[in-house]
Amino acid sequence: MGTWIRANTSGRHFRITYDELAQGEPQIQQLLHELYEERADLECMCQDNPVPMHIRRIRFRPLTYCLVTNKHYEHAESCPRSGRTIQINTPVSVHSTQTGHSSTVPNA
Repeated sequence: MGTWIRANTSGRHFRITYDELAQGEPQIQQLLHELYEERADLECMCQDNPVPMHIRRIRFRPLTYCLVTNKHYEHAESCPRSGRTIQINTPVSVHSTQTGHSSTVPNA
């Protein structure tokens, strides 16, 4: 158990800590964007049975994501995610890999 998120997508595996999310470094923001577009499986590892989560894009300008716990699941009391939505603001343009979208997402 710990306060981190496991993300898996087509052969790639990631470990993201809540501290890394809170710092908002551009590399983490880019990773979250890629995980969102690849529809990655996310789980919070705050308890013995991982808590399913997903990334939701809530704004395009500036590009903003939030991590959401799938309904009917609860985080451990000690988890930073317990009872809250974690919003992540992306301060840089990120490349879009989805078909039919522009190659960059503007910030302003």
